[in-house]
Amino acid sequence: MMSVLQAPGRYLRSVPPAIRLLSVGVFLNQLGAYVAVFLALILAVRGFDARHIALALVLVSVFGILGSSAGGVLASRIGTRRTIVATMAGSAFFTVFLALNGSYLNTVVCACFIAFFNRGCQPASIATVGELATADQRVPMFGFYQLALNLGAAAGPLIAGFLLTRSLVALLLIDAATSLGFAVAALRLPRQKAAGAEPARGETGGEDTDGQRRGPRGSWWARRTVLADRRFLVLCVGFALVAGCYGQQAGAFPLELRAHHYSLELLGGMFTANAIAVILFQVPVAIAVRRLQARIPLAAAAALMGGGYAIFLLGMSVPTIIASVCLWTGGELLMAPTAPAVAMNMSSAGAHGRYQGALLVARTTGQTLGPTAGVFASSFSPALPWWGCGLAGLAAISIFVPLLGNVPLTPGTARG
Repeated sequence: MMSVLQAPGRYLRSVPPAIRLLSVGVFLNQLGAYVAVFLALILAVRGFDARHIALALVLVSVFGILGSSAGGVLASRIGTRRTIVATMAGSAFFTVFLALNGSYLNTVVCACFIAFFNRGCQPASIATVGELATADQRVPMFGFYQLALNLGAAAGPLIAGFLLTRSLVALLLIDAATSLGFAVAALRLPRQKAAGAEPARGETGGEDTDGQRRGPRGSWWARRTVLADRRFLVLCVGFALVAGCYGQQAGAFPLELRAHHYSLELLGGMFTANAIAVILFQVPVAIAVRRLQARIPLAAAAALMGGGYAIFLLGMSVPTIIASVCLWTGGELLMAPTAPAVAMNMSSAGAHGRYQGALLVARTTGQTLGPTAGVFASSFSPALPWWGCGLAGLAAISIFVPLLGNVPLTPGTARG
């Protein structure tokens, strides 16, 4: 019994100090990420109609996708630490400007740049975790990072809900302060070389997961673009398909609940249960899967995400709703730490940021287009989104299994 109680303490002590610092910064930033979560309400409070709000949301989504790509490139060019500092400082600046001017043009422009910078920070943050962790630590460290992010994302809306009805300016200034705090914290992260830096003594490269020789830091291998890696691009299609299924929680799922006259309290309760499960089980799941072949957790995640919504083909009832949330929550727990680990393993030393950026673009695109496609499909037939999710999950499995083969999630292990 005592060993079980001591296990969390041992795990926390195994987390490198720099990853703890980064995770605290991510937690604080998510704690104050109010613009992204409450943009529609911010616009409504400022008196804009539904058409203006819809246009703003589309533009912000586009800038978020562009930011994921740009952030990955920037992290590979100037280094992850500098990218985090620059993007978080930029986010803080535009959030302050958003608080000071309530016009529609200013609100939309600032929100777009805030989304751009916030998304631009993520590839650098994730790549930093991968670079600071040893090969056998990588998956658990991504789990720890994801835990910090989820804790902030869960607590942030509670604070925002309190402030939004009292002072919008205070809400936005707190958001800016958390972004600036993350930028300041990132200054204490270890210095890491950009792609064009000269290799350190003895740094002569290694093996890619596909057996190809990886060049030294600063070589053309380190600067190669993601577009040249066809295998990873196809994997990104699989990641986007899974993300599209996951995104139905903001698309066809709540609409079907409403159509079947279920209360919003049930929806809120399911989302709360999802958040609690992710917080409790993210790290244990990451530790459990780290020595598996990479295709196993990814294929399982695709099956759970797609099947979690395909189950509604049996009918929309309380048991199927509970089963659905359990299934796609399990998929989320598997996908969150394994996808960035796969991207890390497939990228060369100077291209980690680019690969993480491409992964985020794929996932953001799926989570953006998935709900839209689900709602559109439901206008033809209520069952069509669920058929689509089932087929998308199968398509993702057919991508992950053959492309990843017997490659281990943690380099140097082979247990399947």
